[in-house]
Amino acid sequence: MKSSFFVLLSILLLSSCANYSKKKAVGLLKLGLRDDSLKDYHASIEDYTRVIEMNPVHSLNVIAYNNRGMAKLDMRDFKGAILDFNKTIELDSIDAIAYANRGLAEVYMNDLRSALQSYDKAIELKPNNPVAYINRADAKCQFKEYQAAIQDYSKAIELDSKNPKAYNNRGLIKYYLADYPGAISDYNMAIGLNPSDANAYNNRGLIKIDLKDYTGALDDCSKAIQFDTTDATAYNNRALANYALKNYELVVVDCEKAIKLSPGLASAYVNCGLAKIGLGKKDKGCLDLKKAVELGDTSARYLSRQYCQ
Repeated sequence: MKSSFFVLLSILLLSSCANYSKKKAVGLLKLGLRDDSLKDYHASIEDYTRVIEMNPVHSLNVIAYNNRGMAKLDMRDFKGAILDFNKTIELDSIDAIAYANRGLAEVYMNDLRSALQSYDKAIELKPNNPVAYINRADAKCQFKEYQAAIQDYSKAIELDSKNPKAYNNRGLIKYYLADYPGAISDYNMAIGLNPSDANAYNNRGLIKIDLKDYTGALDDCSKAIQFDTTDATAYNNRALANYALKNYELVVVDCEKAIKLSPGLASAYVNCGLAKIGLGKKDKGCLDLKKAVELGDTSARYLSRQYCQ
């Protein structure tokens, strides 16, 4: 899930709560934050709901609605989350965090235009928040507004040069735009900031395949697998590099692992089929290509006609 914001309680707030109901509300908010940290979102929603039902001071209600919205977001109750963020904004129309969180919920509802409007407002209210720029850029990417997205990622980096996600995501857009040197530079930065970033290694490896640096691609994809053994695309990308190097047996091993992790990954069946054909196992290879066709891979149709008829 993209970056989002829970509102944390200030220690000063507790000292200002002179009466029992305020102290109880603060205690419940802290309990909700604890339950959130334990991923017990049912419990945290109950905690925040109890605060709302107590109707404490205005500032505590704002926190309760926002944090309940975040808990609902983590439970994938996106409509419920938006309702809570709307209530937060109703109580505090200049709460930049609430607008940013609503934007995130709207992205998951695939209401991207509304998400952009929410992010625009969040940035207008708090223009120094790098996460809001990253999330707005992510939404712009869905509309293929790549140059505008790059501007937002660059602004996020200007505000926080230590954020690997901004470099990683900007690198992906540069890859889409065929700016391979720029993309590799961004992935280098992301990896420098987070040396265990499997996604950055995998993406950089894919670019190296396009640049025909197959040995470098193998190194990067292997690093990606080292840090995330569950990413089917990393196995599949490493298979692509090995296929280019005619290491067909290794291709089959990686493709079978990718298929086990992601049975609907059609390109893994294509790569596996071609490797088996390269090993002289035409019948088995053609079965894999047939499966890829069934999964909707258009290249598999052409390859089946070429090798299997």
